[in-house]
Amino acid sequence: MNCSPCHRNGAGGDVPSWFNYDQPLEKTRAYDAKPVRGDFGILAGRVIAPADPDRSTLIYRISNEGSGRMPHIGSRIVDEAGVRVMRDWIRAMPAAESDKDDVAAARQIARHNAESISHLKGPENRQALTNLLASTSGALALLDHLASATNDAAQISSPNEKQTIRQTAAALASAHTNALVRDLFQRLLPPDQRRQTLGADFDPQTVLVLRGNPARGKELFQGISQCARCHICDGAGRAFGPELSGISRKYNRVQLLEQILFPSKIIAPEHKTQFVTLRDDTELTGLIVKRAATELVLRDETLNDRTVKLADIKETREAIVSAMPEGMLAPLTAQEAADLLDFVFGSKPSATLLP
Repeated sequence: MNCSPCHRNGAGGDVPSWFNYDQPLEKTRAYDAKPVRGDFGILAGRVIAPADPDRSTLIYRISNEGSGRMPHIGSRIVDEAGVRVMRDWIRAMPAAESDKDDVAAARQIARHNAESISHLKGPENRQALTNLLASTSGALALLDHLASATNDAAQISSPNEKQTIRQTAAALASAHTNALVRDLFQRLLPPDQRRQTLGADFDPQTVLVLRGNPARGKELFQGISQCARCHICDGAGRAFGPELSGISRKYNRVQLLEQILFPSKIIAPEHKTQFVTLRDDTELTGLIVKRAATELVLRDETLNDRTVKLADIKETREAIVSAMPEGMLAPLTAQEAADLLDFVFGSKPSATLLP
């Protein structure tokens, strides 16, 4: 219910997954499918990894109140009961057969995670927590264990012990150098100890009055902000959206922030998402990168180009909203947003953009 309004053909979702109710699971483009908007450091990550919720980026996104959270709109508070339903659903799926080395390694990590959870009670408690927090999949397994309504009596013997473990895990995660792990556990901290992020609605002056650090901004661009998943800036990123190198030639600092906050306000024609329905009812989504008299070339989110004959097209529609969602700055602090803004604004034009 929270996914399908956007993640369906023509509804504005900017990844290839389609979750409308009449879509068979195997055709959602999410079942055992590699994520196109980042794997959050999950080894052999899949959008939905059958039988393995800790390897599913869908679970990371709905378990997180920080960067990468889904949905982008509405509540930014994790629905614990909803996450439990989704985890149980994925866990009940038959495991997908695979002979790939990364999948085998990920399953070995899952076994180590289960072993660490079994040591949460006892003298090895802190080391077990450290082991689990060393990977995103381990952090998800730990978070699931701490959020569950009941625990194996052999692992946690009382509510007080469980609360102590929650507090220790939250404290360790809050100081973690990996922001992907840190953000997962913010909701276990008291409100006054959580990162003070911008949220969905803030005064732009909160960011504009700050002096940014471009070096830190570059790390954010390539990391938790997810900007590099669609844009290139200073030689890093993916060429799905417009290149941002030298963007100061087009916008001043105030205008650039406005573009980030309201990406649908101005959309260049070449970056408007196209929804193409073929005569056999195949549905395609992407950007038109080339038009000819008898065919066009459509580039999808995975950066694959597909040549489509005009004679095979039944309908073409153009999105009215940007492929870039609003709320990308919500999980950042004001200083982080200023750092990111000043990195992008201060970037030099690439060789391909120079006059």
